[in-house]
Amino acid sequence: MQAIARDLLLAWGSLLLCFGIYQLTLPRASYVSSSPAAGESLSTPPAMLTIRFGRALVSESWASVRRTWTREGAPDRAGERTRRSSGPDPADPTGRTLKVDLGPDLGRGIYRVDWHVVASGGAPRYGSFYFAVGIPLPRDLTRSDGGP
Repeated sequence: MQAIARDLLLAWGSLLLCFGIYQLTLPRASYVSSSPAAGESLSTPPAMLTIRFGRALVSESWASVRRTWTREGAPDRAGERTRRSSGPDPADPTGRTLKVDLGPDLGRGIYRVDWHVVASGGAPRYGSFYFAVGIPLPRDLTRSDGGP
């Protein structure tokens, strides 16, 4: 009985190891750069957010931008409209870019960018970062999660 249990555990462990190795070999789209950059404080609002990745992206990839703090330094409870991309930028022949049209009415405040990307034939990745318009960005928001 112990031999059967040992053999089953060995088989299960081998299967898990193979699955882990397979997951490591999947292509992943890593963050390369963005404009505005992660942690950047701008004096004037940008019209467009552009995020570049290291691999071609599938159509389910997206990025969104939402104001989280107002110019007065208080949380934005009004829930300013979230702006979102709809897949990779069709103008990029490499398919490695997401763009979000921020429009002309982007106000002063702190903005959170969230992104979720999948490389062609690969595994999903996600991340977030902040940028500010017209106000300084607090030091603890200058780092990004999953990004640079």
